[in-house]
Amino acid sequence: NSVKRVLVGMSIVDILASFAWFLSTWAVPEDSGFAYASGTTASCNFQGFLLQIAIGAPLYNSSLALFYLLLIKQRWSDEQVWRIERWVHVFILTFTIGTSIMLLCLDQYNHVGAVCWVIGDPQECGNSSFQGSDVSCERGNWAWAYGVALFLRTSLDMRPGLCNFNGRFVSRGILHST
Repeated sequence: NSVKRVLVGMSIVDILASFAWFLSTWAVPEDSGFAYASGTTASCNFQGFLLQIAIGAPLYNSSLALFYLLLIKQRWSDEQVWRIERWVHVFILTFTIGTSIMLLCLDQYNHVGAVCWVIGDPQECGNSSFQGSDVSCERGNWAWAYGVALFLRTSLDMRPGLCNFNGRFVSRGILHST
């Protein structure tokens, strides 16, 4: 059923995220000065890519809450939920993989302390932080803006809000006919 398939999707994303966290400082470039850092820019990009995909876990969790709302409170059938389930998977996978690729192409993955994710290099360079700096960025210019935009986008995507399913609106757990 739909709930089990969403749990499988969330589990796959969690496995990838767990592997990225397991890499810890091993993926951080060796010249960063962090303990056990033995990576390269490529390993840092790999870890950052996986950690960006990890954003799919809270999105899947939110969709799971929506499915339970529809199944239990609104008494939707498994077939009705299945009609929207495929779009949930398409959206989550497109968003997480798409943003991971976009950030990779923009050289946004750099070491943030013990792991690699979205930040400028060197840290606090150019427009990579909200404060700005005269130091030019080697990689990751405008990192703070990408981070804030993706956080806000993910936060907005996680709240069910008003969703149109089969001519009906679900809003804060109340079903309204149109």
